[in-house]
Amino acid sequence: VTRFYGLKPSQLSGYDAMKAKKERWWEIELEYHGNRYLINDITSAIALAQMEKLDAFIKKRKKIWHYYQTKLKSIPGIKIPKEPPKNTKSSYYFYWVQVQNEHEQLSLANHLAKNSIYTSFRYYPLHLISYYQSNAHLSASEEISKKTLNLPLHQNLSKKDLDRIIYTVKDWSQST
Repeated sequence: VTRFYGLKPSQLSGYDAMKAKKERWWEIELEYHGNRYLINDITSAIALAQMEKLDAFIKKRKKIWHYYQTKLKSIPGIKIPKEPPKNTKSSYYFYWVQVQNEHEQLSLANHLAKNSIYTSFRYYPLHLISYYQSNAHLSASEEISKKTLNLPLHQNLSKKDLDRIIYTVKDWSQST
């Protein structure tokens, strides 16, 4: 538990929670304060080899990010991110879309899941996790968490994968 963020042992991964039909599968609960200590020699060796490929990975992710930008910008009801500021370098770690409200967020998430496309929301507001016993009300964080989803973004996505994801988002938009 301590090595994996402090997540409760019974907590399913986001993917497993989605498969188990949990309504908002990206929400988490913690049992303890933890970090992510899953590194070992084998994982370290893989990481070193992957570091040699990092520039190519980022280049591919940037192309995917821009493909999403081009194809999703005209879909009604979908807000896309702004371009990264000039003179900055992005890792293109994720690509998010926003909808109008929590109902649409759940509707889009379920539509994507029904079509075998995993989505989640990163990063769930920490003040909403009961473990931290926060009384904070951070309206911007709470609003964003109720209308934002991340689409798949990794260097192994093919054009066919991307077109299927985009088609599924368009299909959702046309049905709402």
